[in-house]
Amino acid sequence: MAEVLNVESRDQIGTTASRRLRSSGRVPAVLYGHGQETAHLSVAERDVKAMLRHHSKTVTLAGDVQDTALVREVQFDPLGIDVIHLDLLRVNLKESVEVTVPVKLHGDPPGLREGGMLREVLTIIVAQSLFGGQLGSMQTLGLAICILASAWSAFRYPVHS
Repeated sequence: MAEVLNVESRDQIGTTASRRLRSSGRVPAVLYGHGQETAHLSVAERDVKAMLRHHSKTVTLAGDVQDTALVREVQFDPLGIDVIHLDLLRVNLKESVEVTVPVKLHGDPPGLREGGMLREVLTIIVAQSLFGGQLGSMQTLGLAICILASAWSAFRYPVHS
């Protein structure tokens, strides 16, 4: 489920304006993509912290701009505590998007309990898919069974290890 961020448009850009914005409890953000004009926004700091806590990758924007966006980059202060800037990429939920996806294994496949070995060959893959889809499951992995990344149609380019 996408997180909802209440955004406000901002006219002033630059270092000084961004510092004033952060001191008032808001985080500067930029929304771009899909051939539309770049929008300079501000988001409440509590909304950004909730988004990070829920590990949201897609957000629904409400307020001055109403759109759906992919969280492209989150910039932190040098200590890694406070968010200082957000980059948001406009997306159309009906179009596929190419993203870099970390491979994370959850649970144990039945073959591992039968004495098999689980080898995680890839840690990152490049996938092209619609939002909200899952790539695969380890629930059916028995002994001598493997899942190849090339078996999924989501992969468009060579897989990176």
